Amino acid sequence: MFLAFFGGPRMSHEVAHHVHESPAVMTAPLIVLAPYSGGAGSRWASVCSRTAFARFLRPVLPSTSGV
Repeated sequence: MFLAFFGGPRMSHEVAHHVHESPAVMTAPLIVLAPYSGGAGSRWASVCSRTAFARFLRPVLPSTSGV
């Protein structure tokens, strides 16, 4: 974690010169799909909360839904 977020770059100057952000044609679909991913995840969590595996884990994991 420290090397990735707090350390300096470990690449040559030539390589660092060519690093850039993704173009909008790659970023825009991710922005559009992000809310759907969150919605699907919350829906999946509500479905999975009623499974046998969820009942098995209930004593060791805190409940956030109040159920």
